[in-house]
Amino acid sequence: MTRRDRVAGQEPPIDLMNTVWGSGRGADDALATAAGALEWIREIGPRLEQRPRSLDHWLPCASRLSVKEAAFDLRRLRGALRRLAADATADPRPAGMVSDLPDHQAAVDVLNGTAARAAASCVLVWPGTGVPAIALRGDLPGGIAVCSLVALQAVRIFGGDECKRLRACLAPACANFYLSGHGRRRWCSQACGNRARVARFNNKQSANEIG
Repeated sequence: MTRRDRVAGQEPPIDLMNTVWGSGRGADDALATAAGALEWIREIGPRLEQRPRSLDHWLPCASRLSVKEAAFDLRRLRGALRRLAADATADPRPAGMVSDLPDHQAAVDVLNGTAARAAASCVLVWPGTGVPAIALRGDLPGGIAVCSLVALQAVRIFGGDECKRLRACLAPACANFYLSGHGRRRWCSQACGNRARVARFNNKQSANEIG
């Protein structure tokens, strides 16, 4: 499993859950370093439901300390989301497949506490030569604002109809979660589907040889 096996087109909270994955060395973490966390924040910013104004000011001059704080918050939120996703999907994979997870109530508390920090004041941004857009006004540094907005979106997923579409990928060695477009989908990506089919074929071959 590589980071590029991530599920394309998923909501930011799902993408955050999938920033840690299994490998031959154990578990790899896209948010393990400040540089990795900053890269993820840059990538996810345009995909947020609403973009915090502070993000544009913070990104060009973010201090290493502020990025490390954002990375810590994102990893903590990720653990909470993975616990809740595992509970919602009755995930049969090992509970600590890629990292230690909090218990259910602790995960709920982390999610709600993080979401509560989200800036809630919407403003209209409309440059004279551009197109109108909605942004968020708030004093939170950009990295923390991103984390809070991802948490707010996760609250809507777990508390809404989308939770019924949440799945754990059951392909060999995959730690991903994904939102399924239909009930028959079993894997998070084509790569995982291919891996699962190869594993099933190999198991059948081994069984035939033993028989």
